[in-house]
Amino acid sequence: NQPAGLFSPPSTILPALRWAEEVLRKGRIDEPRLTSELLMCHLLGCERIRLYVEFDKILRSDEVDAFVGLVRKRLSHEPLQYITGQTDFMGLRINVDQRVLIPRPETEVLAEEMLKFCRGRGRAPLRILDAGVGSGNIAVALAHYYPPASIVGVDISQDALDVARGNARRHNLEGRISLLRADILRDELPFRKGHFDAIVSNPPYIPSAEMAGLDPEVRLFEPEIATTDGGDGLSFFRRLAGLATSLLVEGGVLMVETSYNQARAVDRIFLGGSLRDTGVVRDLSGIERVVSGKK
Repeated sequence: NQPAGLFSPPSTILPALRWAEEVLRKGRIDEPRLTSELLMCHLLGCERIRLYVEFDKILRSDEVDAFVGLVRKRLSHEPLQYITGQTDFMGLRINVDQRVLIPRPETEVLAEEMLKFCRGRGRAPLRILDAGVGSGNIAVALAHYYPPASIVGVDISQDALDVARGNARRHNLEGRISLLRADILRDELPFRKGHFDAIVSNPPYIPSAEMAGLDPEVRLFEPEIATTDGGDGLSFFRRLAGLATSLLVEGGVLMVETSYNQARAVDRIFLGGSLRDTGVVRDLSGIERVVSGKK
């Protein structure tokens, strides 16, 4: 059931934006004005300011048709980042599509905390394992902002690794980010004991029982394999705690992102896995989000 007027947008930029905003609002899409602007920018390949400098520009008929198509995609709850094919993470442009999870602002807290750990080591060359690399957003951010680091990204999905490889290439970091396909939960990773200075992970942590209640943007479009462990949401944290005791150097750190209600349980898992000096960091919403522990 599409809102009335969907197929009759105006053919100049400003009225078309207002049309899209109203259609998206009726479709109960968040931030309809900003969304309409970003869709138009994607269509025209321009910055938002240009939309208002050239507000009276007449769109070609094929551009009008394409804009309608973009609005329809968003009305179906397809995430804006998948429609445009990109998002920003830590000030860096990251390519995304339905093969990978969309990087969230709260994951920037994880990346920032890992950067603090790295910078605390001076300019030492550090080896970091990104367990569940996904789009490569964390690996790219760490390699970009801490040049002495070398990162190994592991993921079960070859599709995700292909996206991560493209993002490493986009930021000229291919020489410092290597990628490996492996099942973190089940495979024996081919690294010697004490190989890494740090392990970072934003693993699938949504319990299977909560999947049906997720927003349609997540439930219908984002890869389930990157969202849930199919169990209680804690499987990867148990596995990572075990990997940390083997793969980390003495004093190395394991740092993970958790769901809104998991931090204390993950902290207990880390302590039970012989990690020490555990800590919890809140995100900008005040939610306990990042848990860390040292070997």
